Amino acid sequence: MLQIWTHIQCLSLQKILKISEFEDLKDTYNSIEDFLIHEMVESERKLTDRDLLDMAEMYSIDYLKLKVALPKAEETLHQKLLNSLEMQNTFENTTENI
Repeated sequence: MLQIWTHIQCLSLQKILKISEFEDLKDTYNSIEDFLIHEMVESERKLTDRDLLDMAEMYSIDYLKLKVALPKAEETLHQKLLNSLEMQNTFENTTENI
């Protein structure tokens, strides 16, 4: 597992995306993609090459592994956001009919 020390600022997005909560500022991720998703949610934007280089240096992760994993992480995040929006719309439509 990849362990990273960070502080999360987006608790509502964390719950929507079902990113596990953590204790004492210690995050544990099952994959590099999960870590990248967390970083995108926290920064509320796509990650740049500069971001990846900084993360590689800060967390001693190979930059190329981050670069290769980024497209999959972006797609996964995109799908989770779409699914969340779809569920929200379905819920709103259901409650309007009550």
